[in-house]
Amino acid sequence: LIPSARVDELRRALLGWFAENKRDLPWRRSPSPYRVWVSEVMLQQTRVSVVEGYFARFMARFPTLEALAVAREEEVRGLWQGLGYYSRGRRLLEGARHVLREFEGRMPSEPSELLKVPGIGPYSAGAIASIAHGVRAPLVDGNVIRVLTRVFGLAGDPLKKDLQRKLWMLADELVPADVPGEFNQALMELGALVCTPRSPTCLTCPWRKLCVAHAEGNPERYPEKVEKERSTEVTVLVLVLEHRARLAFETLPSNARWWAGMTALPSIELGERTSGALSRDWAQHASSVS
Repeated sequence: LIPSARVDELRRALLGWFAENKRDLPWRRSPSPYRVWVSEVMLQQTRVSVVEGYFARFMARFPTLEALAVAREEEVRGLWQGLGYYSRGRRLLEGARHVLREFEGRMPSEPSELLKVPGIGPYSAGAIASIAHGVRAPLVDGNVIRVLTRVFGLAGDPLKKDLQRKLWMLADELVPADVPGEFNQALMELGALVCTPRSPTCLTCPWRKLCVAHAEGNPERYPEKVEKERSTEVTVLVLVLEHRARLAFETLPSNARWWAGMTALPSIELGERTSGALSRDWAQHASSVS
């Protein structure tokens, strides 16, 4: 447990900093449950600068949850194309249909109810509940993990259950009842702008006097680095078919190895095919494209 005096000090310092430094982001201007949900899904593992344009286009086409729920999957895929992690778009559509069907189109306010919606996990449930509904609920994402492991000097793999549980407990202790959404946004903003993965600007941090990592002089020690899987290099041959100023595209199957369900120029992976086998495979693939 964090001493209550320290909790109060951390809250005051962070909220004061956020009031002066928060970014003017489109989903913050009118934080309805639907807008918060869409923005949080888009922001997962994607930079804010990239999301802003996609969010604006998505909201222009699907301004309400009901509009999204009755949309065709192909149209949602088209608006999502280029944003990456395409399963997020499919799950968002599935979730919107679930809310329309099971909750009469109204996003639940309690995290326990939000977790019943396909595509909504503990982080998204905390974000929607606190930011859009003002419900006291914690959230933990990559930015929050980085901030809390540094402030409290928490060693270990943040993806392991023990440390995950501790991080959620700390986040829950810190979030206030009166402004939970403001606090949660401030915590994420601190990680995004100040307590960055590399070269954090500790001198501008409102928590530096209370931070274990800053006192140790090595904030980048936290969180513990987890070895990532090596990327796979793929060589792809792409065909550009043009007829009367029109290009041929194909919609990839849902079980495709890459870009499942997306619309793209026809292509095949080269691998170690012989030239003869490649010619036969390519001719067969190209003939199926209409």
